[in-house]
Amino acid sequence: MINVCLLSLFGGAVVQRLFGRIVVSIFVPIFCYVAWSVHNEFFVPYQGGGASFWPIDIIFATPAAGGGGFVGALLAIKLFGARDDTHK
Repeated sequence: MINVCLLSLFGGAVVQRLFGRIVVSIFVPIFCYVAWSVHNEFFVPYQGGGASFWPIDIIFATPAAGGGGFVGALLAIKLFGARDDTHK
């Protein structure tokens, strides 16, 4: 879960720098995480193991990805002077 937060924090900062929208910085890491999780569940060959927990995985890790994207966007705004075009 910490990997999801750190990757989405970095991704949120990069997306904020590119697009200048906090909402986009939140939803891009969420979309990427859900797409990765669904891809691993349905398109990668089964490698044995227990039950499939992809719905629970998405329910609990999606807020972590969104929160990481939000914090990354705020850090990009505060530290690097990235623009925030949401209040025009």
